[in-house]
Amino acid sequence: MSKLEMLSPENHAIALVDYQPAMYQGVQSHDRLVTFNNVQVLAKAAKLFGVPTIVTAVAQDTFSGPFMPEVSSLFPGHTVIDRTSMNAWLDAKFREAVYSTGRKKIAVAGLWIAVLTLLALLALLALLPLLAALALPHAALGKLLLQFVEPVAQALLILLQIAHALIALLAALPVAP
Repeated sequence: MSKLEMLSPENHAIALVDYQPAMYQGVQSHDRLVTFNNVQVLAKAAKLFGVPTIVTAVAQDTFSGPFMPEVSSLFPGHTVIDRTSMNAWLDAKFREAVYSTGRKKIAVAGLWIAVLTLLALLALLALLPLLAALALPHAALGKLLLQFVEPVAQALLILLQIAHALIALLAALPVAP
């Protein structure tokens, strides 16, 4: 597998992060229905093409509510990984699910752009030993941050762009045997 090849059903996995009722409530920057539909299309495409899919939620029983049943019902054999931390990578079950796919690339979709940026940066810092991590902002509601903390949000969006550029550069480096 070339590190520069495009994503295909055979070379990547998808992680769907925190599509839950409480997470949608504060969103004012995007049409919630568009995002709701986008993640369903993404999940249905993953299922159709046999892409390993990881579904994870934060505090689904105590605060945030269940992961979107419209998505989780597409994967009846999957258990939604319920976490106590907003940072999915801190959860051992999530990390194990990522590693168990055996894939070297992961596409991450979630409601909060900060979560996606964090996962991409973890990949850059070699905490996530994958060849590439790709955030899918079209299924995210990160512009909400712009309404409240514009300078921080702008910095996060710039970091995401830098992270994607650095991942592409790292992908071009030879891998030690």
